[in-house]
Amino acid sequence: MIINKKILIVIVALILTSIIGVEAKSKKRQRETHSSEAALKVELEPLFNKRLTAIRRALQQDKLSNAIYFTKELEEKLMHYRTQKLDALFPLNTAGFNAEPYRNQARGIGLNGESFGVVLSKRYSNDEGHYIELLVVNDSEAISEYQLLIKRPNLITELQDAKLTQLQTYSAIEKWLPEQKIIEQNVVINTHLMINIFAKGVESPEVIKNFLEKIPFKEIESHLKN
Repeated sequence: MIINKKILIVIVALILTSIIGVEAKSKKRQRETHSSEAALKVELEPLFNKRLTAIRRALQQDKLSNAIYFTKELEEKLMHYRTQKLDALFPLNTAGFNAEPYRNQARGIGLNGESFGVVLSKRYSNDEGHYIELLVVNDSEAISEYQLLIKRPNLITELQDAKLTQLQTYSAIEKWLPEQKIIEQNVVINTHLMINIFAKGVESPEVIKNFLEKIPFKEIESHLKN
């Protein structure tokens, strides 16, 4: 039992050190971001500090279960904060489609959760009931399958209504059904990052292409590396 306790202390201490490092980076970025992001950090920083204090107190009192609980709780808050910042990188509207509020989107993730590698689910809709759904997929095994298809274009030609396209410097697999006005695109950013688009009610693939041109892929890639 003593050995287990020591191991738990080391694990929690390492996690705590990592969290403190994240908090320090967050404070550094605070001086570089615009006012809305700075306001959000001012709101969240006391919450993070409160949980860090709770973790330290639990460790000092040898209450390891409490320390682990508070650490996981803080990790969830940080993940939620990261998702909010990621969400803010995407445009508010495109071709008459408006982004739904972040909280509504978060509630609608459902099965597209972390187990599927989805770090952000975003939805745009218009007054006619048409929509564009977007998923940011990070560290998913599915990405390797799409990369295999991109390396072997002959396999894509065998898929009905699918083709290989280029978007900026990235490769994408596009499927367009003109009669139903349905399009799906999978843009592979790197070996660990992909953006999936599914839209219903768009007039042509150009609508999605123009939408994707507004997305700062490099910033998204950098954001998920931090």
